[in-house]
Amino acid sequence: MKTLFFALIFAFSAAQAQLYSHQIFSQQIIKIENPSEFEFIHCVNNEVADDETVIHYVLDVRNQNQAMLFWEAAPKRAKAVELTDLKLLDDKLLMNTLSDVDLSYVSVKNQLVLALNISDTDGYVLDGELRVTKDKYRIRCMDTSQEK
Repeated sequence: MKTLFFALIFAFSAAQAQLYSHQIFSQQIIKIENPSEFEFIHCVNNEVADDETVIHYVLDVRNQNQAMLFWEAAPKRAKAVELTDLKLLDDKLLMNTLSDVDLSYVSVKNQLVLALNISDTDGYVLDGELRVTKDKYRIRCMDTSQEK
């Protein structure tokens, strides 16, 4: 499975950075109902209690040429399929731009970096950092098809 994960990730071509307005769309953009393997990656702050409300980040990696980043505030324990009001944060993520991690996604317009490493033998869980300007937060991400 780890090999499949790497094959999918490295199949993505590096996207060119494009800056556009900082508008965040208020309507629901995607609805995750029955995700297939590695269509969406769900990330959440790993340093807070399960009952705290946090920002959930969902990477839409269905398009092999361009990943997109969505967000929603919800309790930490919420699964991706329970998020019903996901909003677009960036539709032009740069992929695999960092050499010190297994996988990275960069939002230039939001000054946000997801720096991730594969943390288990099956390749479904990633641990790493969310870097927002100079601040860093420990995050855990998971392939949404594996969330129970």
